[in-house]
Amino acid sequence: MIKHLVVLILLIPFNCYALSHEKFSTGDIIRQSAFTILTAIDWKQTKDFRKRGISELNPILGEYPTQTEVDTLIFGGIVSHYLISYFLSSKYREIWQYFFILTEMEVIAHNHSIMNTHTGIQIYTHRKSSINITISF
Repeated sequence: MIKHLVVLILLIPFNCYALSHEKFSTGDIIRQSAFTILTAIDWKQTKDFRKRGISELNPILGEYPTQTEVDTLIFGGIVSHYLISYFLSSKYREIWQYFFILTEMEVIAHNHSIMNTHTGIQIYTHRKSSINITISF
């Protein structure tokens, strides 16, 4: 599974450039790659939730989805996001990509806070320019 995910992450930017109806700009490629990476992080967090018996909040997946349901939904989400980005004009593509990048960032942060509750990991800022990480078990 990890090998497939790595290949997917590495190939999507090249596909964006090579296959696009309206060629992806460098910014489009960066945003699409960022979305894919963030979604992969969300995917990993969801898999970790399953292993720890933590309930899922995504109403599409249900409270305790199977690994197949998780893999199918998230992989399908990555592919469908790319396809929709491909068919959108550059004007709307950027808005679409930023919206889902920000959504994934929020989901990841929320997942992280839930995971911290269950593991004792705390992340706090000491100064504006640095982040200190404390791990306690």
